[in-house]
Amino acid sequence: MMVMHGVRRNGDDYRDAWLEIAEACSVLVVAPQFARESFPGADGYNLGGLAIAPAGSRAFDAIEPAFDHIRERFDLDAEGYAIFGHSAGSQVVHRYMMFTPDTRVTQAVAANAGWYTLPDDSASWPYGMEAAPADPLPAAELLKRPVTLLLGDADNDPDAPFLRQTPEANAQGPHRFARGHFMMERIERLADAEGVSPAWSIGVVPGVGHDNARMAGPALNYLLDAERLARPRCAALARGD
Repeated sequence: MMVMHGVRRNGDDYRDAWLEIAEACSVLVVAPQFARESFPGADGYNLGGLAIAPAGSRAFDAIEPAFDHIRERFDLDAEGYAIFGHSAGSQVVHRYMMFTPDTRVTQAVAANAGWYTLPDDSASWPYGMEAAPADPLPAAELLKRPVTLLLGDADNDPDAPFLRQTPEANAQGPHRFARGHFMMERIERLADAEGVSPAWSIGVVPGVGHDNARMAGPALNYLLDAERLARPRCAALARGD
């Protein structure tokens, strides 16, 4: 499982928050750290480097090779990986799933993103697909991606630190909880236009705000298979106990 850190670039903190899950659920958790020097600013990390870096050196380009490296290092036979991101990491995850054609992600959870790239041309990049610096997946393929937008219903502060306050971001809603629902509505609208049911879904974690550690356990319900979730301690963590 890949766990993508937030704006503070604190992969070690995210790793530590997932240690109990790794042990209880018998899953290998990898928390890569995207240094500011190599992946500067929101353009370099949150937006995957699509607009500022050549193909092959973008943040998005590091994820699949990291999976290959880990698989070789630990002699794994896993054919795919789950991916979780919180806050800025959630922005990475949902855009990664929208712009990366050849990925072996089995399940993706984007938790408590501050704002989204909408899946249509209703807004210009980075708020929508108009004039995007790279080609997004075709709508039919994008809608098949196994993405869950996971939202803490207490992440509802319109003045929260690091919450983007541009007119375009505010048009998505006053806070993270509202913006997540706005994004899902746009996914559903696109699915209606395509005449398909989207694989994207939305989940709500009651009583949790902008907190990676408290979102991690509930995310397991969307990331892990039934066999792992049946382990007693893993099940307890998934319930948020």
